[in-house]
Amino acid sequence: MKVSDQEWFVVGHVKSAHGIRGELFVVIPSQEFTWLNQLKSFQLCTVDNKLCEQFDVGRMSPHKNGLIVSSPHLTDRNKAEFFKGYNFLIPIQFVTSQPGEDIYFHEIMNFRVVDKKRGEVGTVKGFSSHSLQDLIEVDGPNGAFDIPFVEQFIVELDFSKKIIYMSLPQGLVPADDED
Repeated sequence: MKVSDQEWFVVGHVKSAHGIRGELFVVIPSQEFTWLNQLKSFQLCTVDNKLCEQFDVGRMSPHKNGLIVSSPHLTDRNKAEFFKGYNFLIPIQFVTSQPGEDIYFHEIMNFRVVDKKRGEVGTVKGFSSHSLQDLIEVDGPNGAFDIPFVEQFIVELDFSKKIIYMSLPQGLVPADDED
């Protein structure tokens, strides 16, 4: 999402107001806060992105499955309650990897998935996770399916061509023909 001259990325949502001084309880599903001490501003946007407002950071601290966030512009509980359900966005540079770092899933959205035996099997359309591993949700010619996004299946990530080259086991891709 681009608002003003900077790109922003949704990392969570406002669950509720916290306390009486205008603090927000923001749920961050990834539990990834590497940007916490560097963040100077954030945006709150309606789910449909029709209304967005930018705020300076006052204080932020981890709390349960998210953060308690304050801003000098949110001074009482009524103002904070107004933003319940809004998405919480941070500048995209805080969730963009550098060469040699682990990637953020949004960076491979819409990448083509190419298996070394089958060829192209689909396009990355989403992500999910379970206790053992992260999954990429792939939309293929025979329907949608999940692929474990694990090192043993990944051959190469080609950012210039937007392709994930993989070596997938038989039976993982829908309508696999027995070889």
